[in-house]
Amino acid sequence: MTIQAIDADGHSVGRPIWSAPFAMLESLRRWYRQRRDLKEARDAFIHMAYLDDRILDDIGATREEVQWALSLPLERNAALALRARAAKRCISRSA
Repeated sequence: MTIQAIDADGHSVGRPIWSAPFAMLESLRRWYRQRRDLKEARDAFIHMAYLDDRILDDIGATREEVQWALSLPLERNAALALRARAAKRCISRSA
């Protein structure tokens, strides 16, 4: 007996029914690794909250923007969100 599954390229593939639990386990492992990597990146990002205001200014961010980025859900990339918000602030300031 086989079950239909979709591979990473979107193709339908038949797999033995006993492979479903292994696929679920691999999916859980992948999810856990992604969450762990996001948490590690966020932990490194927390360091910015302790930087001096002059250093933050050199980076192009404000303390409020760093605090805002740290309050984002873990699923969001705080560094990319901060970069976008700081760029938007700089554009509006120069206009």
